[in-house]
Amino acid sequence: MYLSDLSDAEWEKIEPVFRVDYRRGGRPLKYSKRQMINAIFYVAKTGCQWRFLPKDYPHWRRAYNNFRKWQKADVFERLIPNATNNFTFEPRQSAENRRS
Repeated sequence: MYLSDLSDAEWEKIEPVFRVDYRRGGRPLKYSKRQMINAIFYVAKTGCQWRFLPKDYPHWRRAYNNFRKWQKADVFERLIPNATNNFTFEPRQSAENRRS
C-alpha cells in the first residue's frame, strides 16, 4: 500500500460513482475500480510517468486508458461532491450566516 492509496473510508465515499450493474451481462473486471483509482492517484501524487507505475498496480496502459475514459466521461467531476459529503467538520460560514 502506498501513501496515495485510498483508505476504506475514502473508498466508501466515492465507490457509488464507479458502481456497475452486471445484471445485464458483461465480463467481470480483471482489476477492481479501486485498484485503478489508486494507480491514477499514484501517478497524480508522485508525478511519475505512466510507464513507471509500480508493478503493484494494474498495467500502466490499462490504468491510463481508464483514466482517459473516466476523464472524458467527467467521472472525476462527479467525485468531488461524493468525496466532500459526510465529513465531520463544518464548512466555513460567512459572518451573516453565523448570526442566523
